[in-house]
Amino acid sequence: MLHSESLVDYAPSGYPPQASGTARAHPAPALAAAEHRWLSGFDADLRARIWQASKSLRVPRLHNVYAQGDAADGADAAMYLVLSGQLQVVSHRRPGGFDSGSAAGSEHTLTVLTPGSAFGEVGLLEGGPRPVSVRALAACELRALPRRSFMALMQEPGFAQEIARLSARKIASLVGVYNHAVSGDAEQRLARRLLLLAQDDDARGAVVAREFFLSQDMLANMLGISRQWVSKHLQTLHDSGAVELRYGRLLIADLAALQRAAG
Repeated sequence: MLHSESLVDYAPSGYPPQASGTARAHPAPALAAAEHRWLSGFDADLRARIWQASKSLRVPRLHNVYAQGDAADGADAAMYLVLSGQLQVVSHRRPGGFDSGSAAGSEHTLTVLTPGSAFGEVGLLEGGPRPVSVRALAACELRALPRRSFMALMQEPGFAQEIARLSARKIASLVGVYNHAVSGDAEQRLARRLLLLAQDDDARGAVVAREFFLSQDMLANMLGISRQWVSKHLQTLHDSGAVELRYGRLLIADLAALQRAAG
């Protein structure tokens, strides 16, 4: 079983404590088919057929959609569309190499998926074990497109082309993560990583999400720096007005300020 981490760890100096019994923010309503960022690339007929072929799936907070090493060629395997909530994409490894997600191994947070995202297509195409785990950071509503329907739709050029574009954007994002990891100081790397998260897999590179269920430990894990450094530089970004630090959540408050910090 994958371990859970506390998401309630933001408390920058001068930030008011949360009152006991304070209500949490209400989750945003789930997206409809026409509002989903990835589905919007299809014509109305194909979009409707994808939606009808998929099934509604609700995932509780801190539960896995699937775990690294799970079979992606079985009857239960699917591609997923995120309608609400957020999900953490995690790779697991044991000393000496990557492995299935066991409690004995370490884990590395790769990214966070937001409403409008699509994921799970790589495993269906390869037919092997899932290369990563996907875990709900908040209660999520998804649409699950079963592998059989996915493979049938892959025979249609319009669908196959969008799958290729989706995979290409994810590769480009990983290259961006690597480039940011090897250049700039810690504050620039943090600001750049937040900008990449805000863009998610948008084809235009536009900002599509501003609020994230992220802990300082997760950000430190993403960047390969200490939690103390993350705390220090988040405080700087908070003081500049670029971000707001809420309990268990991080909000991009001033995009221009964050872009300036990214250099």
